[in-house]
Amino acid sequence: MSYRPSYRKMREERENARKAAGLVGERYPSVTSINLHLTYYHRLSGPTVMTRTMNFYAGTCAFFQIACVQDDCSGGGYDLAAVVDNMVKARLATEKGRIGCRGSGKILGSNHAAIAYKVTIEYQKPV
Repeated sequence: MSYRPSYRKMREERENARKAAGLVGERYPSVTSINLHLTYYHRLSGPTVMTRTMNFYAGTCAFFQIACVQDDCSGGGYDLAAVVDNMVKARLATEKGRIGCRGSGKILGSNHAAIAYKVTIEYQKPV
């Protein structure tokens, strides 16, 4: 079965990327929490596939790469790391936007899915 080795390899790579990202508290010392509210859209199935909220705190991994939920998508997903980095540098509390999946598949086109995101960052109070 070729499924298991490729799945193991993919999972291993994802775990290594999570470890390399470090913790939120280490990477962003001034941040108390990061909240991602995501709405998934699929070009073929209708307006909204699902909504999801992800919360990150000081002790969680600062890994903001979200996988595409489409079965046939290869090499896809959404990377919100640059959005979070820019927000922390500018000390912004809220940011909204929309990004497309960077993957493709045999049945799916290259523009098959997108997410609308709202990122909310809470900072430590100045002493």
